[in-house]
Amino acid sequence: MDMRSEDSTISYAAFCICMMRCVLDLLAQVTEIEELLSLDTVKDHIVGSPDSQGQISGGQRKRVNIGMELVADTSILFLDEPTSGLDSTTGKDVIELLKCVAKVGNVTVVLVIHQPRYDIFELFDDLILLERGGRIAFQGSPDQAHDYFKKIQPRFDFDDPPAHSNPADYYLDTISERVFYSQEQKDDGCVTDRETETIADVWVPTAAKTENHLDMRQTSTFVPEARPLALLQFLYLLHRQFLLLMKTWYVFGLDMFLVLLAGGVLGAIYNEITLRALLVANITSGVAIGLTGMITAIRTFGSPQIRPVFWRESAAGVNRVAYFCACASLQLLHIFIFPVFFLSLFYTLTGPAAAFGGYYTVFIFTYWAVFGIGYVLSLVFHPDNSKLAAVVVGLIASATAGSFRTSLCKLNK
Repeated sequence: MDMRSEDSTISYAAFCICMMRCVLDLLAQVTEIEELLSLDTVKDHIVGSPDSQGQISGGQRKRVNIGMELVADTSILFLDEPTSGLDSTTGKDVIELLKCVAKVGNVTVVLVIHQPRYDIFELFDDLILLERGGRIAFQGSPDQAHDYFKKIQPRFDFDDPPAHSNPADYYLDTISERVFYSQEQKDDGCVTDRETETIADVWVPTAAKTENHLDMRQTSTFVPEARPLALLQFLYLLHRQFLLLMKTWYVFGLDMFLVLLAGGVLGAIYNEITLRALLVANITSGVAIGLTGMITAIRTFGSPQIRPVFWRESAAGVNRVAYFCACASLQLLHIFIFPVFFLSLFYTLTGPAAAFGGYYTVFIFTYWAVFGIGYVLSLVFHPDNSKLAAVVVGLIASATAGSFRTSLCKLNK
């Protein structure tokens, strides 16, 4: 899965990674990676998503994900199916780029790939073919693979590769289909085939004699990367979230309009409200506050686009508390502005006896609590179910609010 901040430009996303990993020469490092990955011409473009239009191409998006790791001056790069979702030509361009990165940047590149075309297959320095169950069936260079499969061909009785066929497809087909059988006679006299060995079984003793066979018992000293202080991370993340809010201003503006519309509709319904209908108006207002607040809060941590970015950054060493505080601090804008838009029409149309400041104070604390509930729901429930959970919780909370109220008649007794 491609994981990145979709609303950032390529340069800013790379700059963010350098900041969080304490890269000294930020500008030089970002510029070098952009030129190496041929992204310098689109560095000011929004990364976007595969579903968005007018953004960078799929191949460029793959290179952006590779660059996000290279800017941190990494020594080893793991990739899971870097050519998935790309056409054959673009996939070859990505692998050629990785080949260049491995040689020029002195980086060890390890990748998992399925059904590579012949041109891509020839670019690999080392090759590991896996049998079902994750067992190694071959390990070596692509040139050695041809000699090895020709050597074991009589033992497993598989055909020669067809003319003009892709060697990678031939090797994978052979590994997945070929099993050596021997006959076994049971007590009742029936003769059956018994599976004795596979290609992976043949490879095990051969691998043990390979001079380049790695000793996994060797130990190495791990030096953790330096990270900024939690306070600096908080300030940086807050700045990043603010810039993202400015770039998606239309979402913020639409939220304000919907809150204004909710306040206006309820104000028009309960215009010149009577004492008997006051409780119903309060409950309805509570429903409006709960739904607008919780659904907005769910987007902060429960969005399908936000979660992968958070997992990637937290795995890279970003302070989780700083990340939460930065995102939650920016939501204070909603908490303080939502009541203004809601009351601007609701208070004017209903004309309650209480002062506007009193209503505004109550609404601020109500939105504060509602946003907290929304954060919890976004973390507990799956993104597909969190919005429905917010609706249910909002209805239950509004319906039960005031259930234990004391009437004037009871007070008189």
